[in-house]
Amino acid sequence: MAMGRVGAAVVLAALAGASASAQVGVDASGLPLNWRAQQPRLFVPLPPEVSTLYATGEQVVLDSNYEVWRPMCFNQAPMTMAELTASRASHEAEFAPGQPITVVDSPRTGRMSNVNIVFNLGASVPAAAVTSFTRAETYLESQFGDPITVTVNVSFANLGSGIIGATSSATIANRAYSTVRAGLIAGKDSNDTIQDFLPAGTTIPVRYVGTSATVTAENLLEVNRANYKATIGTSSGNDGSMQYNSSFNFDYDPSNGITGSQTSLTDVIIHEVGHALGFVSSADNQGGGVMHMLDVIRFQNTDGTGDYNPDTTAEFSTTPRTVDYNTPNDDAISDIISGEWRMSDGTPYQASHFREQSANIGIMDPAFAGGQTFYPNYFKTSDTSVFDAIGWDYPPGGGGGGCTEITITDHPDSETVCAGETVSFSVAVTGTNPTYQWRKNFVTIAGATSSTLTLNNVTSADNGSYLCVVTGECSTAQLSTAATLTVNAATTISDQPDSQTVDEGDPVTFSVTASGTGIGYQWKKDTVNISGATSSSYNIASTVAGDAGSYTCEVTGACGAVTSSAAVLTVNTIGDPCPGDYNGDTDSDVLDFLDFFDDFGNCENQPGPCGVYDADFNGDTSVDVLDFLDFFDAFGTGCG
Repeated sequence: MAMGRVGAAVVLAALAGASASAQVGVDASGLPLNWRAQQPRLFVPLPPEVSTLYATGEQVVLDSNYEVWRPMCFNQAPMTMAELTASRASHEAEFAPGQPITVVDSPRTGRMSNVNIVFNLGASVPAAAVTSFTRAETYLESQFGDPITVTVNVSFANLGSGIIGATSSATIANRAYSTVRAGLIAGKDSNDTIQDFLPAGTTIPVRYVGTSATVTAENLLEVNRANYKATIGTSSGNDGSMQYNSSFNFDYDPSNGITGSQTSLTDVIIHEVGHALGFVSSADNQGGGVMHMLDVIRFQNTDGTGDYNPDTTAEFSTTPRTVDYNTPNDDAISDIISGEWRMSDGTPYQASHFREQSANIGIMDPAFAGGQTFYPNYFKTSDTSVFDAIGWDYPPGGGGGGCTEITITDHPDSETVCAGETVSFSVAVTGTNPTYQWRKNFVTIAGATSSTLTLNNVTSADNGSYLCVVTGECSTAQLSTAATLTVNAATTISDQPDSQTVDEGDPVTFSVTASGTGIGYQWKKDTVNISGATSSSYNIASTVAGDAGSYTCEVTGACGAVTSSAAVLTVNTIGDPCPGDYNGDTDSDVLDFLDFFDDFGNCENQPGPCGVYDADFNGDTSVDVLDFLDFFDAFGTGCG
């Protein structure tokens, strides 16, 4: 029985049983070259439900549904079945009734008929990681115009070294090919054509053995639930689950660059959601006998003996698909005639990917290098072309009808301003009927729906990253580059210097308290700069009469300069403690009289106005008989 036609019990399936030739050789880690394909998968049945088909309105029973748990694509070491089973168990426990859940479901922008991505985050998800899921949600919602909701449950756990995580997708099995084809054709948008050339009738030709010309007329397909809802009919329940390794070195913000030792969580999320949306090949099963939606465009790359690579839409209708594990080796493609892309074949990487090459084909490549990111436009043409072919409406709005796609020709610039100022961010675009939605740190700004975002009287609370999501009538939404707003604080003085009165010889300190961005200080006396006085305080260790004056401090910063109020310094002078000691020997004697007599009648040859030991006793700026009388009064007194 083909894998996927499961019964009521849990089915544990390890991808063993690869051909001996596929297991020859080891990689740089000493692991078998096909170790990624050999990793386990865990099948868990889901309850049946009634679905309404979009194409006919008919109600059908979906009774062969299951989850498929597997290791995430980017892990660097094998994950055992026991580890995978334990990962699922801890994840499910986190989403048991009554457990706290954080829902990432921000308002959508542009066309409200776009897909709605909802992440339910368990309590183990780090707070810093939430922004990665918000970024992924914003981007994915901008890509597809399908009016459905896709829900993904997320948890984190310590999974040990080298393992990035585990993930699952809900799968609806045993869908009639004719029903799938009818849904793909009925769900076309105006730029879709390849769906009309799918093989008519109730079966699709497929070669499940790449070394054989035998063709199977397959009448049943497996479809991921999200892909089913976007294309074929209604379904309810969770579309996928993800558990990330809490010990893995993730970067949560690709907009500011990623170091080589880190992995962009946003890119990984978008890749893994891509699998939930239907980027899955049954070539990974190695058992044959079943196809996934992606396999309806999977062919052999070389023509071989049976012209297995279609060259025209007519050949697309008749050429058998090739869905086999590693057979022929490295010879698989996805082909929609207008374009084709090499695919992995199951070894060393899982077949549900583009082929790993020196240049990335798209984000659905199997491996992701440290330091790598596809930010800000994660999908390449290869990714969107394949999703479009399997039923997703890309671009939203359908294209055609004389529309032109949106192109952002001028992105917003980062700004550094002062608090209280006004700042504007703008985008310029070309394209039909653009609509705009600005986001701050990837969160929608209510009412910010024009090409220019103006912020008045900004404060530090406005600091952040700003980008614009631009949606057109007939194109996918485009994300502008992120512009950073830095608001510098105004330069202010909150505590002014105080006026002071001191005695000559006393110390004195003036100080200011100021705030602002990048502030500096310059003290002045009587409006003249004091050399070296460039801190928030100015100190005079021992004042003299000449220090008396008016002191101010000019505080400069990124947002201007402000001058303090003036602080007045008054210095009280102290009289000569030994007025008769003219020569300074602590005694007033005949030697002082001789020195005094030398200065009598003038004040010459003295460093002060009339000497250090002032001969001008009465301060009338001359040394005369009056000073002599004062000197005589002090004569003979000691100062020792």
